[in-house]
Amino acid sequence: MQRLRFVIVDDEYKIGSLIRRLLHTEELGLECLGVFDDSTEALSFILENELELVITDIKMPVLDGIGLVQKLREERDNLRFILISGYRDFEYAHSAIKYGVEDYLLKPVNEEELNLAVRKIAEETRHQHDIEETVEESNFHSHLLAGQALVDMLSAGFKPDWQAINKSYHTAFKPGHGMVFCLVIDISAGDDTSQSRLLLNNLLPQIDSSAAAFAEERAYGFKSPNELVGILCGMTLSQAGILDAFQSIFSKVRQYVLGMSGQPLTLSLGDLFPTEELDKSFSCALFRSSQRLILGTDRIIGPDTPIASKGESLRLDNLSHSKLSTAVERLSVEEILGLWQELYGKLSASGNAQTVYSSADLFVEDVFSLIPKSTQNIEECHKLKDLVARSHTFESLDQVVCENLTSLFSRLSGERDTKLGLPVREAMRYISEHYKEGMTASQLADMLKLNPSYFSVLFKKETGKNFVDYVTDYRLDKAKALLVTTNLTMAAVASEVGYSDTRYFSQVFTKRVGIKPSKYRKLYS
Repeated sequence: MQRLRFVIVDDEYKIGSLIRRLLHTEELGLECLGVFDDSTEALSFILENELELVITDIKMPVLDGIGLVQKLREERDNLRFILISGYRDFEYAHSAIKYGVEDYLLKPVNEEELNLAVRKIAEETRHQHDIEETVEESNFHSHLLAGQALVDMLSAGFKPDWQAINKSYHTAFKPGHGMVFCLVIDISAGDDTSQSRLLLNNLLPQIDSSAAAFAEERAYGFKSPNELVGILCGMTLSQAGILDAFQSIFSKVRQYVLGMSGQPLTLSLGDLFPTEELDKSFSCALFRSSQRLILGTDRIIGPDTPIASKGESLRLDNLSHSKLSTAVERLSVEEILGLWQELYGKLSASGNAQTVYSSADLFVEDVFSLIPKSTQNIEECHKLKDLVARSHTFESLDQVVCENLTSLFSRLSGERDTKLGLPVREAMRYISEHYKEGMTASQLADMLKLNPSYFSVLFKKETGKNFVDYVTDYRLDKAKALLVTTNLTMAAVASEVGYSDTRYFSQVFTKRVGIKPSKYRKLYS
């Protein structure tokens, strides 16, 4: 039960103390903050402290009870009063009623009457508090619903219809200026995001209470479980004043998060824009939030960080993509990660975090586009793309890409080995080591001690290609790499991949690839 805080004011201290003893403080849930025999001293104390009830004598020197009530009413309209007097003065009683005094008791004070009057005030005050809390919770809930709707709209690239938002969620967004902020708790790859969501939920009332001092209307939503977005409108401070206010907010919430989880926290601020252009402030806040990858975490990223134009994503060039295709086909994770490191080196030198994220995302897409589509592979692709987006340091970005691709191709290699029988695996290994040499299915069958016809059927069943086609495709993949990475003559390229006749090599290449070897070199080198 919330305790009702009160003071007693009577120029005769003994009478004030007696009134205090008469009150059933424990039974009624009361807390006495003091007994004063000086009304001016009592006035200063009451104005500096939070309390609900004043019990005061009427007849006092300098400032009487009615004067005390009048001055307090001007500053605190939520205070309740009980007046006590030794005079049967109805004119005073009438004045007291005018100022909203709850009760008027005569001296000597009757214990039962006093406690009955205080009980009535305590019950009414607590009931009013309950109503206010319910209304406040309802309003705050509306702000959360409106905020989530706004975040979803802004994330999808839509401009909000503010009139529709106000009508649907009982908010009061109106023309003026506003801004968007993002508060992100960064977590390590594989960590549960629910703790971050819980921390941000717990911080919301404190953030909203602070923001209410400079924003007339507010709404909040989550862009992700660890990323809170705030939409503030009707700003009453300048941009410099707003920044100072956010410095104070960040200091408090950072202390709380560090104490609870120790995870890094970043607050990014969008610029001030007219309400109808808050999508621009949303974009500003998101860009600055992403820049923590470059600027670091545990800080505010505000107006001093300029908004860069959207950086162009870095994709693998034709040569690297050709290498990636070959590496994926061979399930060579070492070659794949080598190509990632080449790209990662370029990204590390970038000053635009959004370029880094989008380029890493495209690399992941390129890799997964080259492996068979399955429910598991699609889920792993989404998981890795999400981890890339959540990486808040270059080191963590590199780690999640390397670890997840290593795990992926380890699984795919295991699946291939399980699917392929030992004879076919041995044949494929032999081809990779001796593709420059002439070989036939019968020779391999003999080497594996299998019937040639049975070997041919088994090889096609498990690889999807007959023996000749498989060897031809393997040689031509090697030829493609040589054409774009070396200056070897066409004859030398043909010889390197097992063709002694350059003209025949060109004919086979053109038939399989669709263009002549010389044109392929011009297009992709």
